[in-house]
Amino acid sequence: MKEAIKKILDISDKTYYNWKNQNRPIISLLELCFNERELESFLKNLRKPYKIAYADRNYLRLSNNLIEFIVFSKATKAFFSILFNNKMHPNKNIDENVLNEYQSKRIDNYDLINYFNNKPNTDLLLYVYENMENDWLLFRESIETKWILEYFEILKLSIEKNIFDEIFGDPNKDIEECIVPIPPQLFASYENNILIEEKYLYILLEIKESIIDGTFQELPKYSPYDQAFNLKTVSIKE
Repeated sequence: MKEAIKKILDISDKTYYNWKNQNRPIISLLELCFNERELESFLKNLRKPYKIAYADRNYLRLSNNLIEFIVFSKATKAFFSILFNNKMHPNKNIDENVLNEYQSKRIDNYDLINYFNNKPNTDLLLYVYENMENDWLLFRESIETKWILEYFEILKLSIEKNIFDEIFGDPNKDIEECIVPIPPQLFASYENNILIEEKYLYILLEIKESIIDGTFQELPKYSPYDQAFNLKTVSIKE
């Protein structure tokens, strides 16, 4: 193990022991995260170790699944009402907690039906629980689309303040205007993708601040029937 670390860091035997005695983080990182065979394999082929590549793919997939669930699933309100209102422990029965949210009138018939028709898979639930325990650190660190974080915060605020339908609208409930415009197409590549995301982020930041200070009803309204947000998206004419 020592020899492999020395080769990777291009240091002498003396430096290795000095750094180890000084508790240099790079030594601890290599010793903690890899075994000797993995380091030797890296030196031979200079490729990302398999377990790191696997973890990257797995977390990216789960993050993308969580993003899609947050943005598109009609079950979102019911599911996150549990997490945000009750700080649910992973050992509790999820379906039972959803029913309790319904009985407490924090979610309605539509929310309940949508949840049972669109329940998250087990892997996603475990990812959600792990994120909760780490204050959503995994989720925040594993995504690059910054507007998603603001969308998530608005979702959280709207559920806590019981204004979800006003903020997001729902054609199924004949709520035909909303504060949050339909999001841009996820994981798509457009020529002006950066401008679209910057504009959408700006709108979300304004919405979040207005929810916090209680002035969100004065904001422009959008149609929940709209297509994905783009540079031509405009609010409903009053």
